[in-house]
Amino acid sequence: MSVHVEHEYYGDSLIPVELIPEDQTAMYLRKYDIQVKRMNNSWNLYSSTRTSEFFKEDNEFLSFAIKPLNNTFYFVSAQVSSTDQGCKVVEEAVGIPRRIDIAVERKEVTVSISSLSKYFEYIVFPTKNSLGKDFTLIDARRMVEFDSPQIILWENGEKVLQFLSKDKVKLTEKSAFNLRMIEKSKFGERVVLSNVLRPRPQSASIYNPQKAITAYYTV
Repeated sequence: MSVHVEHEYYGDSLIPVELIPEDQTAMYLRKYDIQVKRMNNSWNLYSSTRTSEFFKEDNEFLSFAIKPLNNTFYFVSAQVSSTDQGCKVVEEAVGIPRRIDIAVERKEVTVSISSLSKYFEYIVFPTKNSLGKDFTLIDARRMVEFDSPQIILWENGEKVLQFLSKDKVKLTEKSAFNLRMIEKSKFGERVVLSNVLRPRPQSASIYNPQKAITAYYTV
């Protein structure tokens, strides 16, 4: 048997997750000397043909706990699904898989995890020299667009600029964004920041933590 896990956020990269046999499954694996080996994002089970036949007679499902290896997994994972009728995903919360149950007669199973979509938010703290200047945030590849910045009050009463993307953006570990901050004046345009980084998935907005992620800059 081979269990393959796909995740929209990580793409072809190694997904930071482990499949851990649940207690009863682990007992049966030991009983029939079945080995579980990971190769990239697939978990392969090995045994002799004779062992496999006895195992299938003795056990109907294999159950694996899904154990994330870092916290980013929780902030980027959305819906979990499998097109295979012999695979059932059990969730402990919306979008967070806890366990998968796989019918033993299956030879290959693919579990797919979609990534979340979030608004990109940038909070910009202007210096004394930049107060009142006209800033705009653009993506040179036009993959994401931003509304005009809003002036809002920070916690200490300081005026800051808030840039918010017009639409939600599908989160991916690698992207082709080329974000720049531009200052517009009567003399033309000037690049203030040439490499604006994407907000980190775990950096939730203090204004809309469920829907937006935030990065902070000073100009």
